[in-house]
Amino acid sequence: MDHLESEAVPVQLPSERGRAKGGFFVFPVATIDEGLALLAGRAAGERASDGMYPPGTVNRLVEDRLRSFARIRQSFGQELPSSDESRT
Repeated sequence: MDHLESEAVPVQLPSERGRAKGGFFVFPVATIDEGLALLAGRAAGERASDGMYPPGTVNRLVEDRLRSFARIRQSFGQELPSSDESRT
């Protein structure tokens, strides 16, 4: 799945002037990645031939975080003390 595309969807962001008046700017985006880049202020990133996203992109940061959660989950409960250690 390259991109989830549909018709342009408006993304509303508060503007400096608009905040004082409660207003927003509306930015039409065609893809989720476009919206992510707009909201995050950095490129969303596209997966390279090696299967990884470029460093520093939104998608790479998200994938790195999800991988860290997966490692924590996989190691959970693996380092239980032996019966001798639990008595001390």
